[in-house]
Amino acid sequence: MTLLGKVFTGLIFVLSVAFFSLALAVNATHTKWKDAVLNPTNGFNVQISRLQAGNKELQTSLLTAKNEIAQEQAARRVTLAALQTQLDALKDQLSQKTAELQDMQASVTQMTQTLNATQTELQRVTTENTAVKQQLDQVMNDRNDLKAKVIALTDDVNNKKVLLATLENKIADLTSSLTLSEARLMNAQGALARAGIQENPDDVPPADVKGVVLAVGQNGLVEISLGRDDGIREGHQLDVYRGGQYLGRIEIRRTQDDKSVGQILPGFRKGFIQQGDDVAATVG
Repeated sequence: MTLLGKVFTGLIFVLSVAFFSLALAVNATHTKWKDAVLNPTNGFNVQISRLQAGNKELQTSLLTAKNEIAQEQAARRVTLAALQTQLDALKDQLSQKTAELQDMQASVTQMTQTLNATQTELQRVTTENTAVKQQLDQVMNDRNDLKAKVIALTDDVNNKKVLLATLENKIADLTSSLTLSEARLMNAQGALARAGIQENPDDVPPADVKGVVLAVGQNGLVEISLGRDDGIREGHQLDVYRGGQYLGRIEIRRTQDDKSVGQILPGFRKGFIQQGDDVAATVG
C-alpha cells in the first residue's frame, strides 16, 4: 500500500468514529413529543390551557386598566385645563411683575446714580469740613496761645505795676533820704571848709574799669576780679550786669591788689547776682 492509500485509510477511520459518536449523541437526546404534549401534569396542552386562562385574566385586567387610564386621563385633562388656566394667570402676573421689576430696576439705577452723586458731594463736603476743622483747631490753638500770652502779659503788667509802686515808694524814700543827705553834705562841707579840709572829688573808680564776679558769699558779700591795681578803693560803688540786664550795685568793703570784696546794696538790687556776672564802674 502506498503512502497516499494509508492517509485515506486513516482519514476514513477517523470520520467513521466521529459519525458514530454523533449518532450516539442524537439518540441520547431524542424526546417523546407525544408524552410531552399529553402529559396531564405538565404537558404542553395543560400549559396552553393555563396560558389561555392567564391570557383571559390579563385581557380583563387590561380592559380594567384601560378604563382606569381613560378615567385618569379625563381627570388629568380637567386638571391640566385648570393648570393651564393657572399658568396663563401666572404668565400674566409674571408679565406684570416683569414690568414692575423693570420699572424698579430703572428706579434703582436712577437712585444709584443719585447715591453716587450724593456720595461724591458728601466726600467733597467731608474734605471741606476736615479742612475747616483743621483751620478751626489752628485758630483755637492760636487763640489759646494768645490767651496764655495775654494772661502772662497781664501778670507781667500787674507785677510791673507792683514793682512800679514799690519803686515809686523807694524813689520817694530816696528823695527824702537824698534831701536829708544833701542837707547833711552841705553841713559837712561847711564843717570841712570851716576846718580847712578840702574833699577829693576824684576819689571814684575809673570810668573804663571792668571785671567779673568771682564768688558770691553770705550776707550779700561779693568777690570781684578788680583790686587796687585797677584803681579800686574801699567805698567805691560798682554796677553788676548779665548781658544787657542790670542786676544791682555793690560797695567795696575790702581791697587787695588783684581782687576786692563788696557789699550788695539792697536798694539797687534788680536780680540775683551770680558768679561770672560783669562788673563795671557806676555811671553818673
